[in-house]
Amino acid sequence: MTEKEIRTIKKYYTRPVTAAAYLCTGLLSMFIWIFLDMIRSVVFHLSGSCMEVAYVAIAILLIYMVLFLFQGVSVIWGVRRKKWEVIQEKAHTYLSYTDRSAEVLAANTAIAAGRLMSRSGDDRVKTAGDISTAVGGLIGLHAIVSILFEIRKSAKRIADALGMKLPSVKLRVAVIILVPLVLQLAVATPYYVQAVRESREGAARAAVVLEKLEQVFEASCDRAYADDPMEYYKDYGYRVTGYLEHEDNDTESYLSATVNNDGVVEEITYSLDIDVNASKEDNIAQAKADLARLNRALRSADVPFLSPNLGEEHTLREDFIALFQQNSYYENCRSYYDEEGLFIGYYTESQEDYNDYSSSYIYMTVEPPEEEG
Repeated sequence: MTEKEIRTIKKYYTRPVTAAAYLCTGLLSMFIWIFLDMIRSVVFHLSGSCMEVAYVAIAILLIYMVLFLFQGVSVIWGVRRKKWEVIQEKAHTYLSYTDRSAEVLAANTAIAAGRLMSRSGDDRVKTAGDISTAVGGLIGLHAIVSILFEIRKSAKRIADALGMKLPSVKLRVAVIILVPLVLQLAVATPYYVQAVRESREGAARAAVVLEKLEQVFEASCDRAYADDPMEYYKDYGYRVTGYLEHEDNDTESYLSATVNNDGVVEEITYSLDIDVNASKEDNIAQAKADLARLNRALRSADVPFLSPNLGEEHTLREDFIALFQQNSYYENCRSYYDEEGLFIGYYTESQEDYNDYSSSYIYMTVEPPEEEG
């Protein structure tokens, strides 16, 4: 065997493995990007997608597919050349290969059918066409990889017949797999570090406002509770609540303020308890008194509001009171005041389902008006 022939045998032994590694890792890079994007969203609470990581993943996919095709085609075409026949003759090893024509035909048929269906005006047929094209592509790739590994087995048998030592491909495969992972992590890590810093800063801003509101609610209400941003970060904001306990000590009204990570109050909610055993007039009077007390506590707090209407005086509207009075205690009702960012509703259960564990209450939310939201 000449040195060139020895190199050819080694090349046909190693390239099928590295070609398959390029193919699998190129496709895997897209899943790595999706996984890193999930971490970005779930763990670090960042919205949107990190396009820099996506660009790296796409670049890796394109480069690795080119390398896969180059190495795969060079091996497949190489074994059809005269020099490979000469090598087999010298090794006295004549090998046959599995006929893959049916597999290739199936791949081409699925791809052709998929392209035809993609022209349909029916979305379901288009989706089926996309699936068919993808399946055809996978069948084709499987056929190529199968041919490459048959060639690799042939190269190994020839090497064994000649007593030739073949090189290990483990290191090459490890490098092929690790390079995309390292590149994508290198691009994503700065964003993760920035996200951690921003989340801590946001939590600290929210904590200042939550503490002020909690102190005010503790002084003005019967008890208060606030989320701790330093214990658990929430990208959707934190709540601080002040409770008013009624004489039966079993029902209560409350006010809840939502504070975002900019340290700004962005939503107010009131829940005003209704006693179905009392008269409508007594319930309205009690609800007004509870609302006035809770609202005074809110307005006495020196905190920023996302919109001025959040920190203004809030009262039950007369049209809602009229709607509440004309219905029974066991009928829900609601009123919307979108231009003012106000919603008022009454929630209860049907008379048939009402029991000792049931509750009835007026629920009121105040948000920035639509034009400000």
